[in-house]
Amino acid sequence: MEKTVARIGVLTFLCCTAVIAIPNRPPGIYIEPDKDIYFKPGETVMMPCVGDGYPKVIYTWKKNGKDFNPSGNDNRMVQLANSGTIVINSPEDKDEGIFQCFAENEFGKSMTNHVNLREGKLDEFPTGDNEYHRPQLGTPLTLECIPPTSYPKAQVEWVLKGSSGRNEAINYNNRVTMDLEARLHITNVKAKDYQEGKAYVCMAINYFMRHNEFDHGHYIIPTGTAELKIGPTYQWATPSDHFGLVGEKFKMKCIFAGNPTPEVFWQKTNGQLPPDVGISQGGQEITIQSLSNSDEGKYECYGTNTQGQKANRIIDLSIQSKPYWVQKPEDIETSEGASATFLCKADGVPTPKTEWFVNGVPIDESTDDTVLSNRFMKPNDMNVTIDDLKLTDVFVIQCNCSNSHGYVFADVYLNVLREAPQFVKRPAENAKVAESNSVDLTCQTSGKPDPIITWYKEGQQITGGRYQIRPNGDLHIESVVLSDAGLYRCTANNTYGFVEASGALTVRRKARIESKPGDLEVNAGSDAKFTCTGTTDFNEVLNLGVTWQKDGKNITTNDQRMTQNFQDNSLTISGTISRDSGFYTCVVQDSLSVATASAILTVKDKPDPPVDVTLVKCLQDKAEVTWTKGASNNAPVQYFVVEYNTTFTPDKWTYAQKVGSTQTKATLSIAPNVVYTFRVLSFNKRGQSEPSAHTGDRCTTNPTRPSKNPGNVRTIGDLRNFLVVEWTPMPPIQQAGDKFEYILTVIKDGITIHTSNINNYTITRKDIATNDIFVPYDITVKAKNEIGESNAPLVTYKGYSAEDIPQITVSNFAVEEVTDNAAVFTWDWDMNYNNVTPNTPIRGFFQGFKIQFWRRGAKSETFREREVLKSQIKLKYGNRRKRAVTTLTYTVDDLQPYTYMEAQIVVMNTYYVSPPSAVISLQTLPGVPGPVRFFTVSQIGSNFVMLSWEQPDETDRNGLIIGYDIGYQTIGGLDLGKMQDRVPQINDPYTNRTVLNGLVAKQKYRVHIWGRTTMGRGEDYFIEVTTAAAGSQVVPSFNVKNVNETFFNVTWNNVITSKAGTVVYVEFRKDGASDWQQTTDEVSNNWKGVANLEGGTKYEVRLAVTNGKSRSTSGTQYVSTTGIAAAYNLGANFGWFIGMMLALLIIIAIAALIVFCRRQAQERMEEKYRAKPDKSRMYPREGEPRGHSNDYYKERRRLEPSDSFDDVRKGDDGGFDDRKYDDDYDDRRYDDDRDRDYDDRDRDYDDRDRDYDDRDYDDRDRDYDNKDRDYYRDDDYDDGYDRDGRRYSYDRDDGYDRDGNRYHDDGRDYDQQDYDRRDYDPDDKYPSDIDDRYPEDDDKAYEPYQRSGYERSNSKDKKRISDMDDEYRREPSKFDADGYPVESGGAGASSTSV
Repeated sequence: MEKTVARIGVLTFLCCTAVIAIPNRPPGIYIEPDKDIYFKPGETVMMPCVGDGYPKVIYTWKKNGKDFNPSGNDNRMVQLANSGTIVINSPEDKDEGIFQCFAENEFGKSMTNHVNLREGKLDEFPTGDNEYHRPQLGTPLTLECIPPTSYPKAQVEWVLKGSSGRNEAINYNNRVTMDLEARLHITNVKAKDYQEGKAYVCMAINYFMRHNEFDHGHYIIPTGTAELKIGPTYQWATPSDHFGLVGEKFKMKCIFAGNPTPEVFWQKTNGQLPPDVGISQGGQEITIQSLSNSDEGKYECYGTNTQGQKANRIIDLSIQSKPYWVQKPEDIETSEGASATFLCKADGVPTPKTEWFVNGVPIDESTDDTVLSNRFMKPNDMNVTIDDLKLTDVFVIQCNCSNSHGYVFADVYLNVLREAPQFVKRPAENAKVAESNSVDLTCQTSGKPDPIITWYKEGQQITGGRYQIRPNGDLHIESVVLSDAGLYRCTANNTYGFVEASGALTVRRKARIESKPGDLEVNAGSDAKFTCTGTTDFNEVLNLGVTWQKDGKNITTNDQRMTQNFQDNSLTISGTISRDSGFYTCVVQDSLSVATASAILTVKDKPDPPVDVTLVKCLQDKAEVTWTKGASNNAPVQYFVVEYNTTFTPDKWTYAQKVGSTQTKATLSIAPNVVYTFRVLSFNKRGQSEPSAHTGDRCTTNPTRPSKNPGNVRTIGDLRNFLVVEWTPMPPIQQAGDKFEYILTVIKDGITIHTSNINNYTITRKDIATNDIFVPYDITVKAKNEIGESNAPLVTYKGYSAEDIPQITVSNFAVEEVTDNAAVFTWDWDMNYNNVTPNTPIRGFFQGFKIQFWRRGAKSETFREREVLKSQIKLKYGNRRKRAVTTLTYTVDDLQPYTYMEAQIVVMNTYYVSPPSAVISLQTLPGVPGPVRFFTVSQIGSNFVMLSWEQPDETDRNGLIIGYDIGYQTIGGLDLGKMQDRVPQINDPYTNRTVLNGLVAKQKYRVHIWGRTTMGRGEDYFIEVTTAAAGSQVVPSFNVKNVNETFFNVTWNNVITSKAGTVVYVEFRKDGASDWQQTTDEVSNNWKGVANLEGGTKYEVRLAVTNGKSRSTSGTQYVSTTGIAAAYNLGANFGWFIGMMLALLIIIAIAALIVFCRRQAQERMEEKYRAKPDKSRMYPREGEPRGHSNDYYKERRRLEPSDSFDDVRKGDDGGFDDRKYDDDYDDRRYDDDRDRDYDDRDRDYDDRDRDYDDRDYDDRDRDYDNKDRDYYRDDDYDDGYDRDGRRYSYDRDDGYDRDGNRYHDDGRDYDQQDYDRRDYDPDDKYPSDIDDRYPEDDDKAYEPYQRSGYERSNSKDKKRISDMDDEYRREPSKFDADGYPVESGGAGASSTSV
């Protein structure tokens, strides 16, 4: 092969350099025929012979050592043009012979090895008559076969041939096997070897001739009725002194006769068996795939069975070999004056003999001038050397090394040249390589002497390091870096000339893997997906591709389970199987570089079944089975299960034994008179394997007496006046012999009254007439077969004749306690009846009681029973039982609530019940109702749905319905939102329609409804509905009623349409103001009260509706409150006037101070400016509360809706201490708390944030002592008062925190006395920080808090803030002078329903 490649390379060179002068070269043959060639008459055969050389070679042949001309053979032979190949058409036997091909030109002669051409054939077997063999069962048998002559060698097999002529293959095993010389051996004959009268025939097959021959037949007729048990004996073995050839496959075999079939084992007497040895045919045959010298030694085989000592044979294996090359000679081309040495070293056993030829002539007979000169030397048989070569020293030299096993042959030449350097392969003009890779820059030349190659980069000579000049002149650069790019030049020179050539090298960044695939572990049948991404140099992006390999081989599209997604370059293996496990490699490749990353796929699957399952021992009471573990398929085997079947149940496999994963042998207990076959299954965490093949041998046991009797003997009392006996049958595997039967014996009072033999083992019941009720008997059942009766101890069983109806009735049956779904019953009972006693009213085995109950008037439809078993009996008074008759109790649950029931009780024995007790009546208490009969949506809007339902079924109401609860929650995909309740719920039991408002447009909801009784909510019924998309909304018309000084009421008409807005609020503002104020959202009522207005003021009012995303408003109406406007009220403006005067005085004082300070010395002026206020009149900062964010408020109790102002005033000092304060004040800031907002302009009149009740808000009734107020007022404090003399705290310069909904009075000064709640009038229930009024001229300073949309929270989270919330649930019919409702709405106010 190496020679062939070399010749092809030379031809390529010659083709590529046609312009270059071709040097002379001796011939060489690079394609030659095989050593043995067979032909079939009439079919074409070819002997190839192809060589080369310059000048052109001439081919000649020799046959049997003589010159041979193919053209002189009747045109049957032809030699192909430009080669020496001979083609023979219609070959004949005369064409056989030893051929040799020669190729010759003026510089030498080359030749092939000898070729043996012969005709293929397969002779017939010698004629012989059929043979009949009559071996006794259990004895060995050998059938002889002498294969006929065959070229090539025939393969021999044994087959079964029937009368139809059809051949059936024989499956070899350790009992029926063929030796290595073609004999068939049966180690122990069995009845099945008769093979239905078919003949055993030896068959020879010549695959080349496509023909087979058959020997005469052998018929086996076993004799005897029982198999002989024979110990192991020698039957056949490989010769004791044998040799094998290195590198070839070698087999050794030992066959031992015996019954049971012997198990064969091998060992090497001076070491371990070779690691690549294969054992087959039950251990009889071992195969060494490739012999080596280390395999030499003595091998021992021995066979064992249960019947005797082991038998053994020793085989002494010696190793020989055909000749093989140690150093094969090679072609030599060199220059004049040099020397040439040919080495021909071969080894083998025996040692090969070496012969040399020159131009096909033995060296000793050669007349070549060079050979005859003293420059030609042969130091030894393996070395030929020629010194001081001349141009004429050109020839072909052959070397042949042979021994008794074969030969090796080499044909090489010597060529002496004188040649100036020439380029065979120049450097590439622009070579490209990726960084980190290696590259070879070509510079291959010819010339003799060999030219000296030198490389330069950018004019600098290259030496060492990562640069290496190869023998052929190429420049090898290891681990290329970007700086290696540039211009390279190579030069070649020898004695006869100089040449040079240049080329550029471009270095680009290599391909890289950015995301590597990860190892996967999957279960068989699931999918596995590997992902991989890569990148490369910008100039190589178009050449970038990703492919996948499995175990180093490219994955093709032929396997449809493995698909590559070319979008993300992922690889998906669908429906993985165990053989998909392996290494998967992502290959990221451009035109210059390759990057790979591998991952391991582990597919866990059920294990493969065990193999070589063998019956090793078969004794009377136990069997031993061995096996070899199958593949675990990446999930370790956890255990094995051995199963058996028998001739009784050939189609059923039965569990025999579980064996640990480390064991491959099981010893099994077996029964007499049974024929067993065994198989094994493997189990891992993925499941069980397929069953193994069953054992080839069967295990047969001898009959014996039964070892047990039928079990579970009992009597059945279901047939009056009979004694019914039952037992568990004994299957055939337990019978231990043929002619099996049961012997049944019945004894009464010591006298045998019945005996019967039952010979059908499937019968398990016997009815015996006794004409009595529940009388005891002694019973035995014995097993018997043809060997005898069972040897197991006979057990006597106590049984009773049939039962009958109990003749007793339960007394004092009563109900003691009743709930909505349960009742506690009691009754009296004589506990002595619980014992098994004949002649009692129970008339059988006492089992307990049955409580029977039904709904009054519907017994047949509602009748039910509850069994009170003997084990469930409970004494009413515990274990304190002093009399036989005691009171028992039992609770029956799962009753229908709110139902009139009737009940009775009976006594049970095994098959009958007694007459019932007296019937008692009871009524269960009310419970929670079942679901409504239906629940639908009759109309859908963008923020409401109209709901309709029907009451629960009458039998499912479980009480009086008092109302319905409705809840809802949002649906987002698979998630449900928080449950929210409708407010208010429905308290009218006759309502069956309502509107659910306050929903979000285009939102899916789950809406629930529960019926409600006095016991609470019942079972829910829910539907899912999606609200309509948001759109234009219709605003209902409205009216303003009940106007007084501080309040008016707005009412509107509810119109439920798809465009109706059902979330309503009122917007209002003073006439002329720019900003609107708004009330809280209203979703249940059709009215809304607007309070805390200013008297004598004109307001602009409109109605607004919203669906959460958009809103619509109505036209406006104007309404004026009664009373006098604050701007014209002297009492209301008196404080403002005083404040203005005080402010003017302060400004004058400050101006005077500035003039005074300017007159001081310049050095004191700055100190005066930095001076702090006199703090002698200030209260200290320690302990001053800073609002609810400081620690003081952590301990304060929050205001509850039920607290009165007196409670608050007494329990809370507002965060101020009791110290007397100066007239001076501190300039610290005060941040009003959200719960104490001192500016009415920031109040949101939301019902949830305000607390209204039935108090009287008439200012006339609130007597505020102006004198007291004046006492606490600081004359220096600029403040305003309302018309009643009460202070308000609003100033245009105050900061309004819109995010926090409160004002910051930064920049304002307060006297703490103004906020001391202890000094308020106790009759004033609402301090000034709650009911202050806004000055009319400050409208523009207030910006109302506007809500966008609305929020509907869970009613469970809503706390009632004031009694006014209940009033707002329906429109009031009467209001007081201030506009507040007089009639209070109760908690049970009904909802707005349609």
